[in-house]
Amino acid sequence: MAFNQLGVYNQALDAIGSRSLVSGLSEESREREVCDTHYETVRDSVLKAARWSGLRTASRLALLATRDHNVLWATGAPDPDWAYVYAMPADFLQPWYLSDYGRFSITSHSGQRALNTNSESALLLYTRREPNPSLWGVDVFQCVVYAMASTIAMPIAGKRSTARDLMALANAKILEAREASANEDNVPQDAMPDWFIVRGVSGTPGGTSRYIYPYGPLLSGSAAGIN
Repeated sequence: MAFNQLGVYNQALDAIGSRSLVSGLSEESREREVCDTHYETVRDSVLKAARWSGLRTASRLALLATRDHNVLWATGAPDPDWAYVYAMPADFLQPWYLSDYGRFSITSHSGQRALNTNSESALLLYTRREPNPSLWGVDVFQCVVYAMASTIAMPIAGKRSTARDLMALANAKILEAREASANEDNVPQDAMPDWFIVRGVSGTPGGTSRYIYPYGPLLSGSAAGIN
């Protein structure tokens, strides 16, 4: 198995029963052109859809601006209600959580992707945009192949049912990864409010609220033309 971009193309083409594979990334063929069109979107969608352990990255964020809550908000300050705004890492794709589990929001600041939070010296755990398939891990690679195959099944082979089946396989891989991540982390996303607890709702009194950013969405059939 070739763990590279060409390997994704050819395994996806093989999965839809294409008669032609791709010999190189500069080949003049419809198969290569269609795969080129969808590859980066499919790859990034899969990488964002789960917290894949092999793509977990940590980075201390660079501070862009702070907010003085004693003065009126002005352009260039963090978004209202936040104390700090930080630049995102160059390889950032999807956030997981801050090291202190503080709340945050993703925004745009001075023309770049940025993160608002009340956490000082923010350290972000995130999924990096990894262009090298050999560094993804087998599960990620197989999921990208399924998703790619689903996306190209209609334009290459006109196989709507095959596209649906392959999309289901890709989403099953994503759900497995989400379950594995949840079992590894074993971190509650939010503590149970005290006023719930005193009413008899189960929870941990005095627990610490911990914020974990939502996953990217499961894959849909809109790009593949199978909805």
